[in-house]
Amino acid sequence: MVLAFSTVTDLKSFRLTFAGLDNFKQALVNDMEFFPALMESLKDLVNIPIVIVFSLTVAIMLNKKFRGRGFFRMIFMLPLLLGSSVIMDTLQGNHAQVSMGAGLGMEAEESAAGSFQEILTGHQLEALLGPSLSEHVGAVVNRISSVMWISSIQIIIFLGALQSIPASLYEAADIDGASAFDKLWKITLPMVLPAIELNIVFTVINSFTNPENQVMTYISNVSFKNLMLSYGSALVWMYFSLVAVILAFIFWLTRRIGKRYE
Repeated sequence: MVLAFSTVTDLKSFRLTFAGLDNFKQALVNDMEFFPALMESLKDLVNIPIVIVFSLTVAIMLNKKFRGRGFFRMIFMLPLLLGSSVIMDTLQGNHAQVSMGAGLGMEAEESAAGSFQEILTGHQLEALLGPSLSEHVGAVVNRISSVMWISSIQIIIFLGALQSIPASLYEAADIDGASAFDKLWKITLPMVLPAIELNIVFTVINSFTNPENQVMTYISNVSFKNLMLSYGSALVWMYFSLVAVILAFIFWLTRRIGKRYE
């Protein structure tokens, strides 16, 4: 925290000079890259309700007894097992760095950039729908695939919450003639509400701390490439404060929703 209010005058001996709010003023007034990167990061919040609904739906289906349940559970857990940076970069079409490291040259870099979208949409789709519409379709498919790849842990948490619900509650509901929607709305959702809150918090933190997050990349470059440690520290605290406010709002909202079920 002290570093954010200081200026490093001597990097070798790490001497600091008190600078007050100068670093924060620079971020708010003069920095033309921080806020655009921050806005791009905030757009990822759109994925949160999609991830929660998708992972809860998948967990409910995987919690039922059917043939091949273990196989489908393994399929949805694969992103968690294969989620290394090299594999994800390759699947998302960003394996130029990998190919450059292997000495494959600039051709691999140019062909890698759009490979994932080409696999998903195909040239036939572009010829059928046109460049503009096929681009939107590709964006939707890419969002769906990214949601699937970041939902494994949420599915595990929801599965644990669903399996902890007493079967007697559903049996009593069946005796009373409750429909599937009634059981979902009046039993399942209230019982898994703590898991929903946990998954929302995890998804928010995972989104904001993702290495591909533009703000994380920008702060890393400012701090370690440009060696502007004090300014990078100020950016970190501003970023941390924003995430803390978002999480506080989530806790407040989930607590209010939880009180309605009490």
